[in-house]
Amino acid sequence: MIIPLGYLISVISITVLRILFYAVGKLISIKRGNYKHFAEFKNYEAFFNDQICNNAWRILGFPGKANKKKSFYAISTLIHSKIDEGARNWILRRWNSFNLSIHICTALLLSHLCGVFLHIIQDRIWWLISAAIMIIFLCNAIVSYLQTSRMVLFQSELLIIHH
Repeated sequence: MIIPLGYLISVISITVLRILFYAVGKLISIKRGNYKHFAEFKNYEAFFNDQICNNAWRILGFPGKANKKKSFYAISTLIHSKIDEGARNWILRRWNSFNLSIHICTALLLSHLCGVFLHIIQDRIWWLISAAIMIIFLCNAIVSYLQTSRMVLFQSELLIIHH
């Protein structure tokens, strides 16, 4: 059985992200009183806080306060059905940049792990180059993630105004 290496790297990246965001989400929800401005991080695929959830709920025509259990789906529906195509394409480009940067970092880490198992000598230069590349791509991932989430919030506010 052959698994395409790129797909395997993506699956590992996404699995690690899901675990990480779920764990961070649990920690934040435990200390919720001090971190009300943080998003509900329980799903890496959708950055949302109470404001975005309530905006999406309202724009989609649901009565009352947002149902937290359905927030992921409400925000996904908002992005794919209500946000202007140009803004949606911009969000998609930033989201792809986030994912690609994370996959590159995962690939670099896996290359070192494979090096250990294959008894490949990993000198300081290899580690320094990998670390420098990972820092660049992690910074890009963080910026892309924040830009994506802020654009979704902005678009939801814009839709409320025009609703």
